[in-house]
Amino acid sequence: MKHADFAALVRNTIGDLVQKPGDLLFSHPSTIQSGSLYLLGTNPGGESSISIAAKLNELAARRPGWSAYNTGSPFGVDWCPRIWRRYQNGVTGMLRVLAIENATTPDKVCASNLVFVRTRKGTDLHGLSKDTPHNTWLGLADACWKLHEEILRCVRPKALIAYGCDLSKPSAYRYFANQAVRTLEDSPKFSAKNYVCRALEFRLFDQPIVVVGIPHFSRVQVHRFPDAIRWMRAILKRYGAPVGAEPSA
Repeated sequence: MKHADFAALVRNTIGDLVQKPGDLLFSHPSTIQSGSLYLLGTNPGGESSISIAAKLNELAARRPGWSAYNTGSPFGVDWCPRIWRRYQNGVTGMLRVLAIENATTPDKVCASNLVFVRTRKGTDLHGLSKDTPHNTWLGLADACWKLHEEILRCVRPKALIAYGCDLSKPSAYRYFANQAVRTLEDSPKFSAKNYVCRALEFRLFDQPIVVVGIPHFSRVQVHRFPDAIRWMRAILKRYGAPVGAEPSA
């Protein structure tokens, strides 16, 4: 999708939210095309006051192939470089070992956040939503979902991968859990803290799609745990994602 077309979608869907601090895409607008995966965080973090509208203008200067998750790519002043590098390594490593055809590197995958408005922490969405007409963080997510739907009409992914799967806090996975057709089996526990990945089936344009929730990259790097990755690959394959050969270590 061209930037001008994406900007028109933004204006027609999320309205006054563009004046709030935040961000829209963590990949180039050219990734809004047919693809196997859609990557979704909860909302942008950090302490930048740059508005969503200004971030939309910044996207116009980005070249195809840009992704906030490209290892070595500076992400500006929104995040501490050391923390953001952990996110970059997490996404890059996960895509490499999942080995989904045409989705093995961040520049090839459409990536965003469920809620476009920035808060320092995801739990701060509770307080933020009181300053908007949407009343709750779920209402704020509903307002942003209008744009996601238009993006997903173009991408038509087989799966959404959501960062953060704690059902007690605001998260992209929790948003879908409230609307799940059915809940699938959890992954085997992994790491010394016994993390799990979760999965559910969601209806998108009257078609089944799998939503896979993984622990947040700030907590654990899921690609370092083969049992979790094998579980993810099996779930994604079950829902039609073109899973390639398992990469060698």
